[in-house]
Amino acid sequence: MRLISMSLLSLGMLIAVTGACSRSPSGEERVSLDKVPAAAKAAADKAIPGVRWEKAEKEREHGKLVYELKGSDPKGKEVKVEVSPDGNQVTVEH
Repeated sequence: MRLISMSLLSLGMLIAVTGACSRSPSGEERVSLDKVPAAAKAAADKAIPGVRWEKAEKEREHGKLVYELKGSDPKGKEVKVEVSPDGNQVTVEH
């Protein structure tokens, strides 16, 4: 019984640590690309045509939700786009 209790405790701690690691200290939360709203992804695609998105994060900036997409442009250069969920506000970093 004690072994089962210790195993469950260890499993619970592992789950708690894993969940805490998905958020960075700055409040960014890693999300899969398929969880980025379609309007935000379309705006990012339009901002940098031909980009291959590799990862996404969501965060709050000045109280507003923002998605940050990172990837490579057709020339292989790393790019980053910050976009609002509705796709209306886009900031591009090359």
